Amino acid sequence: RQDYERRADDVKNKYDLKMAKLRDEMEEYRAHLIKQIEDKKDAAIKDLTGRHTKEYAEIKSYYADITATNLNLIKQLKG
Repeated sequence: RQDYERRADDVKNKYDLKMAKLRDEMEEYRAHLIKQIEDKKDAAIKDLTGRHTKEYAEIKSYYADITATNLNLIKQLKG
């Protein structure tokens, strides 16, 4: 009976170690995937921010030109 209990304990310990190792590997893999996703997300945000900044500057310039043209027109019509 003690022999069977010892074997059962050995088997249990063996599979506990395997399970712990597998759990650690899967946790590492999960962390790696999360890092990849976060890097991809950060790159997309950076790209989007850059494009929006450029487009905002173009819109601002467009309306500044319209305002300047309108002010010149008003000056001409007054004078």
